[in-house]
Amino acid sequence: MPRLGSKKTRTGCMKCRQRRIKCDEKRPCSACKKHDLECSLVSHDTPSPSVHVPGHLAPIACKTPTISPRDVSQTSSGSQSDTDSQEIAWVTDLELMLHYTTEAYLTLPRISEFAHIWQKLAPGFAISHQYLLRLILAFSALHLAYLEPNKQQKYSLVATQHQSLGLQQFRVALTQISADDCHVLFMAASFVIKVHLATLATRIAAGDPSGTAVEDMVEMFVLVKGMSAVLNTWEHIIHGGCLNPMFAHTPVAGPRPFWNEISDKLQHLRATLPKRETDPVIAEILETETLTLSNTFKHAIDTASAPELRILVTWPVYASDTYVRLLRAGCPGALIILTFYCAIVHETESNTWYSRGLGSRIVQQIQARLEPEWVDLIQWPLERTRASAVASHSLHS
Repeated sequence: MPRLGSKKTRTGCMKCRQRRIKCDEKRPCSACKKHDLECSLVSHDTPSPSVHVPGHLAPIACKTPTISPRDVSQTSSGSQSDTDSQEIAWVTDLELMLHYTTEAYLTLPRISEFAHIWQKLAPGFAISHQYLLRLILAFSALHLAYLEPNKQQKYSLVATQHQSLGLQQFRVALTQISADDCHVLFMAASFVIKVHLATLATRIAAGDPSGTAVEDMVEMFVLVKGMSAVLNTWEHIIHGGCLNPMFAHTPVAGPRPFWNEISDKLQHLRATLPKRETDPVIAEILETETLTLSNTFKHAIDTASAPELRILVTWPVYASDTYVRLLRAGCPGALIILTFYCAIVHETESNTWYSRGLGSRIVQQIQARLEPEWVDLIQWPLERTRASAVASHSLHS
């Protein structure tokens, strides 16, 4: 006799069938919605029309997987059930969030001023914005990879999975930005940049076998410019909301020998570099970009207590699209300007784990790519990053 009130179905979603529970076949089904899982009944729906987002930040045109990499990362030839795998992933995520709220958040810029924002507001927003949650977990995992080198592979894999899914969700959310969530997207954008840098720093710490640190830094420029193009539209709302304290002007106090030195070096570069370039159009671009970098750090000194961190993010925004294209093409003059930016990035390394090793490694790679007649122009960035790197190594050994 058939059971009363039970109707067997073969058209339920994949998750319910794997868990052997009844699926109500809603789109998404109630079980997936309750447990915040990706439901296969809606994974192949046609996406709704989206607004235009510059460049690579447009939504990714691909099928959403019914099972994420984390769902299967712990399984082997069916020896563990899907439920066991999900429980392992859930416990790992709990570990990451615990680490973020107790340790990792303390490594964010100006934490003495913004502890409430990074420790409480960010996780609070993450509860209802999954892209932010994934980016926070990726940041936390990379910090653990930095703290525990013997577990670097484990945490780097988890970070990559969260970063990939979080960035995909973030891109889609950017196309639907509104006054209600622009501040959350701004916060997420900050984590996108830090996770990108931390991923590169982690690879450099492992020896950077790919040798693509320059290309990865250029991709950060593209990423930052794309996010900025969207978020700037909502700048007045973001600045007037709960993140308002982050935009207060707090200029550098006391002596600033490094900033005086790099100001002189950039002035010399601006006078010298264009003369080495035979193409007059490119020469003019190089002069303009050198001035842009100089003006960017001068503004950072006047408005930020940690100007090197401000420049790390702001110069990629102000650098022209033409300059970024020259970087991608391997233009010697463009790469030389980048070494001066990397000297500034290097100044962040003493108190910023997610930028450690970036400046010196990129300057070294650029040196290897330049023809001999250009190398004399990067002697100061080479000496600056090499000397600081030796001092930093001695400090930590």
